[in-house]
Amino acid sequence: MQISAFRYLRKALTQPPQVTARQTIRKLRGILSARLERRKALLFAPLPAPAAFGPYLLENTLDLPAAPELSTLLKLVPFWLDHRFDLLGSGWVRWDGSGPFPGAGGKNYAEPRRDALENLPPAHRAEAARLRALIPVPGYTCIDWQRDVKSGYRFNEGAWCRDQPVGLHPGADIKLPWEIGRLQHFPQMAVAARALQDENPSLTRRLLEEYQAQTLDFFAANPPDLGAQWACTMDVGIRAANLVLARELFAGLGGTRPGDVVFDAELAQALLRHGRFIAGHLEWSETFTSNHYLADICGLLFVAAALAPAPETNAWLAFACDQLSRECVKHFYADGVNFEASTSYHRLSLEMAVTSLALLCAIPASRLRAMQKPDVAYLPAVPRLSADWPTRCATASATGAQALVPQPVWARMARAAQVTAMLTKPDGNIAQIGDNDSGRFLRLTVSGQLLRPEETEKLYANLQGYVERIKDYRQDGEEYFDENMLDHRAALGLAEGLFDLDPVEGQGFALERALTRALSHGCRPGYPIFSPTMPAAQSRPWEPVFSPKPDFIPVSCREYKLYSEAAQETPLSNNGSWRHFPQAGWHIYRSGRIFLCINAGDNGQNGNGGHAHNDRLHIELQIDGRDILRDPGTALYTPSPTLRNAYRSSSAHNGPCPKGEEQNRFAEDDLFQMRDEARAFVCECGKNYIVCALKLRQGWCIRRVEVAAHTVSVYDCAAWSLGESAKAAHILPFSPGYGKQLACPDRASAS
Repeated sequence: MQISAFRYLRKALTQPPQVTARQTIRKLRGILSARLERRKALLFAPLPAPAAFGPYLLENTLDLPAAPELSTLLKLVPFWLDHRFDLLGSGWVRWDGSGPFPGAGGKNYAEPRRDALENLPPAHRAEAARLRALIPVPGYTCIDWQRDVKSGYRFNEGAWCRDQPVGLHPGADIKLPWEIGRLQHFPQMAVAARALQDENPSLTRRLLEEYQAQTLDFFAANPPDLGAQWACTMDVGIRAANLVLARELFAGLGGTRPGDVVFDAELAQALLRHGRFIAGHLEWSETFTSNHYLADICGLLFVAAALAPAPETNAWLAFACDQLSRECVKHFYADGVNFEASTSYHRLSLEMAVTSLALLCAIPASRLRAMQKPDVAYLPAVPRLSADWPTRCATASATGAQALVPQPVWARMARAAQVTAMLTKPDGNIAQIGDNDSGRFLRLTVSGQLLRPEETEKLYANLQGYVERIKDYRQDGEEYFDENMLDHRAALGLAEGLFDLDPVEGQGFALERALTRALSHGCRPGYPIFSPTMPAAQSRPWEPVFSPKPDFIPVSCREYKLYSEAAQETPLSNNGSWRHFPQAGWHIYRSGRIFLCINAGDNGQNGNGGHAHNDRLHIELQIDGRDILRDPGTALYTPSPTLRNAYRSSSAHNGPCPKGEEQNRFAEDDLFQMRDEARAFVCECGKNYIVCALKLRQGWCIRRVEVAAHTVSVYDCAAWSLGESAKAAHILPFSPGYGKQLACPDRASAS
């Protein structure tokens, strides 16, 4: 999106002058360097960058658990081989650029299919043709890596990466090419190949060749610095990590062909270029760093750890390890909750941090000694390496790489995993708070349901006409795998491979658990989640923090019954208790029958609100596994600003707000910012009730939520006129993941 000069001025007036001065200097330098980078990218192909891999990262082989999810994963093999991917609500459609395209937001660009090599600047075509000639699959059809397969809009691999139009064409979504460009299906292909190697070795070999073909296809069609696939460093980092992991998993098959050695050399060279791009385009800010920067450093860590030790890769590895430890503290509160004000971004950041921490644990002492004094020529200019890095690195080389990370950080990350467990409802789905862009760092285990394509079309509004679109290549008996993006057990599994998480141990997926154990070479830091020697803020983060109840004259007071039932054998409140996350402002009541979550948090991101919704004192309620109240989700970002704002609006949630107003006003020119205006906090909490206060521009509101034996009730008092019930005013189709909307209004959000 285009950001106005007014926003920059407003930001400059709200931060220290010295920060504004430094940012202005960096901005001017960036403008100058951008001109040089654009010219270089368009006129010159990248020079050969000889590189080699170091020792394999995974310890021995990764044991594949006998899980039902593995059999489902094998059903996706024909889709991958046919270049069909279901990403961000696209449906299982071919990504070869041939269409048909359903359109999005009333727009259907239906741009003709193009050969990427013909569209590249002339200087890049010879190198692209060389890479394409290495593809080992006869008759291979290239993937259209620049295509938004929903709107039909095609981004341009022949243009500089920062010239890609984001948010300028209604309905066009750059997240679609970004998502396929993360190459997260490569590790899944490797897992499937390993599962099939005994019973179907020919299909195993076919998967290996297809993985190599798609990798070379990507490198040929997407030279560094050109096209949508290099427009966001975060996606470059995630792609790099998945390329590394896929190589590690495919290596477990054993045996090589002559072409495998050539492919390995090309892959090493490409990863070196990925590392150089990341190091030169860090999404770092002096004011705050988001999940984007965390992805940058995690991707850089994977690249540096995989490539052979050298001054450049050693400097990257030192920088990434140092920044990872610092960012874990910045991104996760003492109570373990991620600072983005979103449960789905909590999952994304947890996956990135835990997987990278596991890899960090296995860095050998010899390499740690080489990292102690890295070559400054290869370190980013900002941010700087921590002053205590040499000391920490020396200690780690003597005692183990886990010493690079302070004990409180390990404890904080273990708590972050337990947050995910506490936020998981009895039906296995996460409570949605804030944005859900379906973002993942790694995808191994699949979770969801298998449906007939006709059933899927009826279920989702975003898939109307789906059966007609796939009629030319649909297979007999084909099933639609509908991935459940609200199942966060993969993140739990990754954490369980590194931490002892009693009493929630065993809730995560076994394959992810095995992965982090293999990456860390069995290292389990073993630091207690809580310790009497820790400061109180760290050892007791789940105790509520109370603020005085505000004194005001209410205009309106109402009591609502959210749920009422006839007497049951087991009361709702039986063995119920609260779990508080005071830094995040999330408060959860659980018993054998009920899950209730109330959000008394803030905007997140240090007030920026990039992924927050206007959901202060919003209630999510599930009883006996059935949703009574739930958040509507997110739907879309830049393709539809109207839909984006509708799903994050106050009226889409059941929190208190005057009719027609927003708890926090949206930024006029930025879909990833809102004004930091609302304030919520807890005033009182008992065994089965909680009292919260909310300060809006229009005045105060007090909300009391109580769980009785057979009822759940809400009592509101506000300085404005309240509506008839505590429910969302705007009934939206439920969105369980980015780009996905149910075909009917979500009654659970409005009950």
